This record gives sequence, structure tokens and C-alpha cells, in this order.
Amino acid sequence: MAQSHNIQQREYDVVKGQSYLALWSLVSTFSMGLFALWSREVYIVPIFMGIGYIGVVVAFRHSIISSRDLFNPLCVVMFIAFIRYSSPAFLLMAGVEPPPGISEFYRLMGLSESDWLWAHVLTLTSIAGIALGWF
Repeated sequence: MAQSHNIQQREYDVVKGQSYLALWSLVSTFSMGLFALWSREVYIVPIFMGIGYIGVVVAFRHSIISSRDLFNPLCVVMFIAFIRYSSPAFLLMAGVEPPPGISEFYRLMGLSESDWLWAHVLTLTSIAGIALGWF
């Protein structure tokens, strides 16, 4: 009985420690994202992307471990956001060109490379905010 209690206590301590890691990584991601958006300094973006993706992955992992369910709502939202926001990048890296109508539409909107970069920062900040709100 005592051994079973010790195992349960150790499992609780591990999950609690990972909870703090997930919480702090999300807080740092969210606050650094807000700072990057506020300051518009380009040199912050690579640092933010590294910290941001690590924070989101840690939160994703913690959500799976704590709920013991891969299809909990936070994981589903994070997975859908990853697919939605990463699939265009993966297609462009694979050499797939968008149809001429879509390319012309984006050209007419006047979107530049920096607009796409700051949209990515905003997206990662919002995903971290959603996960932070979940905790």
C-alpha cells in the first residue's frame, strides 16, 4: 500500500513539475511575443520563434500527459493551428506555387515579406495565449 502511494506521489510530482515548466514557457512565449509585436524589432523574431515553438510543444506534451488523452480540446486546437498555419510553408518549401489568381490577389493587397513575418509572430503569440488561457 505504501509503495503504491509513493508511486502515485512521484507521478503527481512529475506532472506538477511539468505543469510549472509548461506554464512558465507559455508565459515567456506570450510576453515575448507581445514585446516583439510592440517593438517591431526584427532581430527579436528568431529568438521568439525558438522560444515560442519550444513553449507550445511543452504545453502540448503536458496537455497530453495530464489528461491522458491525445484528443483533448487543447491538443486538437493546437494540432489544427499547426496544420493550418504550417501547411502553406510546407507547400512553398516543397516547390508548389500558388495558382496565378491567388498570387495576383496577394500582390494586389500589397503584402510584403515583413507582413508575413509579423503575421507568423502574431499567430504564434495567439496560440501561446490560447494555451495559457487553458492552464
